[in-house]
Amino acid sequence: MLRIVSAIIGLLALLPVAAVHAQNYPQKPIRIIMPFPAGGASDIISRAIGERFNETHGQPFIVDNRPGANQIVGATEALNAAPDGYTYFWATNTLTSLNPFLFKQLAYDPDTSFEPVSLLYRTREFLIVNAELGVDTLEEFIELAKSKPNSINYGSFGNGTLGHLAGLALGQIAGIELNHVPYKGMAQIMPDLLANRVQAVFTSTFSVVSQIEDGSVKVLALSDDERSPNLPDVPTFKEKGIDLAMPAWLGLFAPKGTSAEQKAFMATEISKIIQDPAFREKYTDKQDLVPVGSTPEEMAAFVKADRARVEPFVKASGVTLD
Repeated sequence: MLRIVSAIIGLLALLPVAAVHAQNYPQKPIRIIMPFPAGGASDIISRAIGERFNETHGQPFIVDNRPGANQIVGATEALNAAPDGYTYFWATNTLTSLNPFLFKQLAYDPDTSFEPVSLLYRTREFLIVNAELGVDTLEEFIELAKSKPNSINYGSFGNGTLGHLAGLALGQIAGIELNHVPYKGMAQIMPDLLANRVQAVFTSTFSVVSQIEDGSVKVLALSDDERSPNLPDVPTFKEKGIDLAMPAWLGLFAPKGTSAEQKAFMATEISKIIQDPAFREKYTDKQDLVPVGSTPEEMAAFVKADRARVEPFVKASGVTLD
């Protein structure tokens, strides 16, 4: 009998820690450090995910908006957070792929300061213009820009962000001069775009779906390898002879030292939410956000590969931020 009891105890000791841990986690709200202002795509999606998470696990997401400095304000907050599984950091490729080439010194190490949790979405990035600009095609946009150098203002989420660099790249390739206007996020760009104070933006369609439908803005080109199923008539830059493929992504990180079990739990549960057909139909499929939902290990490999992919592009832009 003693041998049987000992064997059972031994087997119990071998049970995965994650299975035991999942019974007790989470026990309080999950804080999501958001490096963008309220009202943008990342902010809206994170809150929607949090609502679904709360329905299943009884704990909400508390979104803590910390915009500024190419996500460094939010990153600094995440650096100082306890690795207890109750704080996570939402970020894009600006954090790990662009900033290392834009700053000589960073307050964080893009490889070791944070724990990858999950690659949540890939996003399709478009050149979108105010309809009053009077152009219907990429060719007409370039022709207008050539005839009136620096007369077209384009907005971005800040100096050195993907939207800023896309404008510089298009300028270098097409031989045009655009005037860059930095903002903190899409929620701040939209009023000026609709008022024609800025005439263009490189971004996803998430915040402008209704404006595309009512004709307030026009979508001229897509910086991806293939056309979007939502906008099949919009060509890629590549189709127009312009080598400008710059897909972006949204990902979740954790403070250094967060347990593997907690990271795996969050990756799995969030993946279930973002892959759910009803959630996709309501929030992302029509807005050109492509759900991924990776494991922490898959995300770590992806981040390194993405940095290598964009390095030549960032260096060619000549942009430095310190």
